[in-house]
Amino acid sequence: MSKSEPAKSIQQAYRQTFKGEVPKEVLADLRVFCHATKTTAGRTESIERLEGRREVFLRIMTYLKVDIEDVYDYELDF
Repeated sequence: MSKSEPAKSIQQAYRQTFKGEVPKEVLADLRVFCHATKTTAGRTESIERLEGRREVFLRIMTYLKVDIEDVYDYELDF
C-alpha cells in the first residue's frame, strides 16, 4: 500500500458521505456555523474555537475538491 492510498480512501469516504442534495443542506449549515466565508477577527467568541471550526469545514471542502469560490453557493433555504 502506497502513502497515497489511505489519502485516496479517506477522500472517497468524504465524497460518499457528502454527495447528493441532503448533504448540500448540511454543508450549507456548516458553512454558516464554521464561519467559512467570514472573518473570525474581532469576534467576541474564542478565536481558536472559531478558527478550528473553519479549519474543519475547509478540510471537508478540500477532500470534496470544492473550489473555495464555490463554497459561497452553499446557501440555506430557510
